[in-house]
Parts: sequence; structure tokens; C-alpha cells
Amino acid sequence: MGSVTYFDCNRANNHNECCVCKSFEAMFLCTHPKGPKMSYAAAGRYMKKVRRCHAARQSGDNDLRVVLKKLTADEALQYLLDGGLSKDDYLNLRLLVKSRETDIFPAYEHISTAKVKCQPSEQDMTFTDTMAEVSVQSLLNHIAQRIVEYQIDVIVQYLNENHINEVEMVLICSWGFDGSTGHSAYKQKFGTGSAEVSDENVFAITLILLRLLSGNNTVLWNNRSSQSTRFC
Repeated sequence: MGSVTYFDCNRANNHNECCVCKSFEAMFLCTHPKGPKMSYAAAGRYMKKVRRCHAARQSGDNDLRVVLKKLTADEALQYLLDGGLSKDDYLNLRLLVKSRETDIFPAYEHISTAKVKCQPSEQDMTFTDTMAEVSVQSLLNHIAQRIVEYQIDVIVQYLNENHINEVEMVLICSWGFDGSTGHSAYKQKFGTGSAEVSDENVFAITLILLRLLSGNNTVLWNNRSSQSTRFC
């Protein structure tokens, strides 16, 4: 039988420079199903930054310190959605980063709160067994408020450059509809009591954000992923 060699990284002279640990960490960041699935270049930049931070703490050299800014709840939510991460994926990633003495991801409770802020008021939404709808005016008001909050720095810069205190803006949207069939059908009865109602088919009418313009057609915000479901 062949022999198996075990490597104890705790016996290495410098755990931060242990090639075995770095190899496993790189595999997690890039290829592991529970990892963030970073590109090799992004994982390399991240690991280099972490090593510099670790070296600064070990040496106490102030000139070598690297200040990592913690992500806001909205930034973390964007990262989670862009990467298609589940709650467990995010928690595992946060624990991995914290184990490297780098706390840059907020707690998941803050992300849950940020998700709720992305929805219109519950008073303007209606849900039944067969339908979900929201008031168009309420949806537009909510969208405009969120975009202004997101682009506040750009809007303030525009006001300062034009020496004005307020600006009239135009939100350009498009709408459409689509449907899908072949979903699983269950024997659960609907509240309508009609035997013709089925959950095999879904029909949706959506509103898509395209662009936010000022009164003189200056682009204040542009949707770079107009086909993404995140902006419907």
C-alpha cells in the first residue's frame, strides 16, 4: 500500500506563507461550490491584500498597514445577488474572511434589512392565491427614490457644476409581458373555488428601468443590464 503524507501547517515557520494553506484557500475562493467563485485574478488580489494586512499586524509597521473598508449592507447584497450566493454561501464566505482577521462583510441580518428596503410599501402590494400585483405609481415612486439614493453623489456633483439647488429629472422605463408553462401542478385547492384555476402556467407583466435624465438630457443613471431580472 502507498504511504500518505500529512502536512501540519502549524509547524511551519510562518502560517501566512504556508503554500498548502494558500492552495486550499485559493481553491475555495475560485472553485468550491460554497465559495464566491472568484476569478483567479480577483482571488490573487484578495489574498495578496490579506497577506499584507497580516504582515502589518505581525511587524507593527505603520507604513505597511492596509485599511480595508467594510462593505455596506447594500454593497454586500449586490455582491450576493451578482454571485448567485445562497445564505449559507455568504455565511461561509464571511467566516472564511473573518478567520483571516479581516472583517469586511456585514452580518446577514443587515442584508435582510436591505432586501426589505428594495420593496415598495406593503400597503401598495396585493397578494392572492393566483395573483401578485403592485400599484404602478407606488412602484415608480419607490424606484425613483432608490435611484436617487444610489446616485446621490452624481446628482450633487451635477447640481454643483450647474450652480443650481434643484433639478427636474425624467425616469425612462419600458414595460412588457411574458409567460411560462409546464410548471408542477398540485392538488391543493385555491381560495377562488374554481376548478379551472391551475398553477401550471405563469404570466407576468414587468416594468424595466432604463435611464434617469436631467432636464437638459444629462444622463444621471443608466441601466447597464437592462435585461437583468434585478431591474424588473
